[in-house]
Amino acid sequence: MLEQLLPTGISFSISTKSDLILRDPDLIKWFPGVYVSWSINTLDENFRKEMDRDVSIERRLSAMETRNT
Repeated sequence: MLEQLLPTGISFSISTKSDLILRDPDLIKWFPGVYVSWSINTLDENFRKEMDRDVSIERRLSAMETRNT
């Protein structure tokens, strides 16, 4: 989908619980003003496992750190 949007030059934001955003940094950088945010409901991994089945808190925080460097 991002590849199809490239010619438009639109600005957009991405909200995610995943670290998959790190797959496409070279593609995302071509869009002006892209804002990426992550949802972290808790820092307690055991509680997170009961709440949702998405990636671990550690992977989310690592993705945030990687994206911001």
